Amino acid sequence: MRACVFIAISFLSFTFGSFAQTTWERTYGIPNRWEDCYSVTSTYDNGFLFAINFLANTNPGNPLYASWLLKTDINGFPLWSKYFYNPFFTFGIFFIESGQNGNIIAIGQTNEVSLSGDSFIMLLDACGEKIWCKRFHYMNMNYGWRVRGDSLGNFVLYTRSASNIGLIERNQLWKFDSIGDLIFYAQIIPEYEYPDIDDPSFYDFICTPDNGFLLSGYGYMQDTTSPQQWWRLQHLLVKTDSLGNEVWVRPDTFNLQYVGALCALANYNDYYFAVSTSSITYIFHPQNNSSRKIIPDKVNPPPLINVVQYNYQFSTYDKPACCSQTVYPEGSREELRAGITYSENKIDSIEQLLTQFIDAGATDTLHDEVATSFASQSYEVYQDLMAASPYLSDTVLKKSIEREDVLPNVMIRDIMVANPQSAKDDSILTVLDNRFNPMPDSLYAQILGGAEILGAKEVLENKLSHWKQKRQMNFRALMHLFKTDTVNSWAQDSLVVLLESEPTLSSKYSLLLNYIDNYQFGRADTLLQNIPSGFMLSPGEMITYHRYDSLLALLQLIYIDSLGYRIPDSTHLPLLQGLSGNQSDLPGVFARNILVSFGLMEYEESYIIQPSLKSTRRIKNVSKTNPESPLKVFPNPCSDFVTVEYLSPESLTGKVITIYSAEGKPVFSRPIERTYNQFIIPMTSVKPGIYLVEITTGNKSIATKKLIVTK
Repeated sequence: MRACVFIAISFLSFTFGSFAQTTWERTYGIPNRWEDCYSVTSTYDNGFLFAINFLANTNPGNPLYASWLLKTDINGFPLWSKYFYNPFFTFGIFFIESGQNGNIIAIGQTNEVSLSGDSFIMLLDACGEKIWCKRFHYMNMNYGWRVRGDSLGNFVLYTRSASNIGLIERNQLWKFDSIGDLIFYAQIIPEYEYPDIDDPSFYDFICTPDNGFLLSGYGYMQDTTSPQQWWRLQHLLVKTDSLGNEVWVRPDTFNLQYVGALCALANYNDYYFAVSTSSITYIFHPQNNSSRKIIPDKVNPPPLINVVQYNYQFSTYDKPACCSQTVYPEGSREELRAGITYSENKIDSIEQLLTQFIDAGATDTLHDEVATSFASQSYEVYQDLMAASPYLSDTVLKKSIEREDVLPNVMIRDIMVANPQSAKDDSILTVLDNRFNPMPDSLYAQILGGAEILGAKEVLENKLSHWKQKRQMNFRALMHLFKTDTVNSWAQDSLVVLLESEPTLSSKYSLLLNYIDNYQFGRADTLLQNIPSGFMLSPGEMITYHRYDSLLALLQLIYIDSLGYRIPDSTHLPLLQGLSGNQSDLPGVFARNILVSFGLMEYEESYIIQPSLKSTRRIKNVSKTNPESPLKVFPNPCSDFVTVEYLSPESLTGKVITIYSAEGKPVFSRPIERTYNQFIIPMTSVKPGIYLVEITTGNKSIATKKLIVTK
């Protein structure tokens, strides 16, 4: 028997080791049922709210868990309870928090869609009735761990991932507004950015006065004082800004003073206290990284609770400092160069990861396998594509969809759902629409559900874009610093060297305009003539190149040495007007400014009005392809796999599909979660023979099909 026990105590003084008086003790739960109280919080009426998870079935091979919310008064007597249970999937609440208006925010994990688990966030009213619930998927086996409300009524959620890739990108922060819409998402200390901190994880976090966040937990750091170079469990504190970007990490190297884990955080008078467990320390050797072998270091004396004070104070919110109005980041040229170098290192590490992850690092090989495979190899190709998910490239995805003779609709559905970025790409969906055998509506809807999911590939690509933008901002800030420096004579030479060293087309045009500004037309002409040989110009870029060429030739005609530009005459005016007609590029802007400066043109900056409707969600409308029979199995006979397609009445509950051997022994069983669906069952481990596929509800049989398995 396991039941939930809650003891309310009042400390006589705020000193560990003081005597405590028990006010009351209550026991809740059902005898002989596995139950575990994951979270408890005080409520607006000074009562308490418990989040309890329990085992909802007795099948040891397929355990099913559900959640129970219990609300009590100030003395622990129950007022109401709510169950969150579904007979087909697990739903677990890991943490709850109650607001001043009585609303309850709950987070946890469900395997309703992904069998390995998705995170959810759910808002309930003061009586436990659901207001909204959002499920979101990042990687395999992810779950919500902590949630906090900020001063603006938003909800900040910390989630963990536990897959192999999740150990690289294990920790995430999400912010949702009061109606459950996502505001931002951020990874916290991914290992490719912090290689000296292995397997970081957090127990708690709080919102800080500067609108940022402070997270406490642990990470493994290498003990260089040990002859074996063990990696040991180490305290970990991470401070982020309001968007989840790391501001500092403490400690960032191994320190014997901070062995253990930080379990909880508290704020008192702008000081932050972290509760630490330090009596049990775990160590592992880096050679055992893949198996994560954990070895107890010491288990005695009994566990102690230490309060560790980190005297890091945070300044109050300063709008000018937090919302800078400057175009470029500020700093000295050394700091800006350091920012460029730091961004380049981030870009290199993420690009290496993308190269390693996308198509399992072998795009050409995987593409060729899909392009040259035969129908008899469909299951092998399907497995290889699923193994490379969620990092399939657009090239491989399109080729897979085109190979309709090899990959049927149900396989394409699985592949695209595993790569949610495919639902956001119209070119991929267009290829899908062109399949001879159209994707059934219900399967298409599952694919389009990926538009609501931030895929792992997209996360890395967005991170790459972020650091490229950071580098560009620092680069332009350094350019601006040299351009506006009228004191140091070397600043102009430094600007030229900076632009010459930058291997991009935009930097070459910036250098060209710099030469023009200084009337160095010979250098400008040499630079311009070398651009076509140094860059593969697209048709659009070639048009822009010719406009620069025309501008340079025209400026040399109207320039008078030592006097500057003269008023354009009737032969030059049409050329300048032609260039100024295109105001979207720099040659057009330069030509327009010359005309305006000599009073040959009046110009008012145009207003750009944003359209009221930017986009609409793609809606698939194809003819119904649901089966006439409530159950189909194909191919039949089968060898490596079989596809099961079913249609069942909505009114039926507790529906299950089971495959029986000729002896009546079940070899496969799965609950039916939708009215119509298709799914693949691997048959590689099933012996050849005749089998029966049956849909049942309770003790009633709905449909059966004979299945022949060959090898």
